[in-house]
Amino acid sequence: MAGRKSADDWPDFTFSAQLQFWALPMETIEAFAAVFPEFTRSPRRPSPTLDITPLRNDPSRWRLKVGGYRALYRIRHGRPLIEKILRRNDRTYRDFEEYARHFPAG
Repeated sequence: MAGRKSADDWPDFTFSAQLQFWALPMETIEAFAAVFPEFTRSPRRPSPTLDITPLRNDPSRWRLKVGGYRALYRIRHGRPLIEKILRRNDRTYRDFEEYARHFPAG
């Protein structure tokens, strides 16, 4: 895996999201790491290399798509805070919504 350049190049993580991240397959970790510098600089601005969108039912939270995985995040102190990482399936967004009900942003 390419070395981490600086803490400023990576988003912040909740403890549970950090555990989820490091449990991902290495190629998925590398795919996330490749988009983290751009993502951290512009967490609300999609681009051809950054697939992000606000959640429909919770506009204070966003979704980052990387391959078959989705990261749920919000902006805290101007930086993205990844709260949850899930493999995309038919329950992913329901799980995100349930998480948001239990842990309101703000």
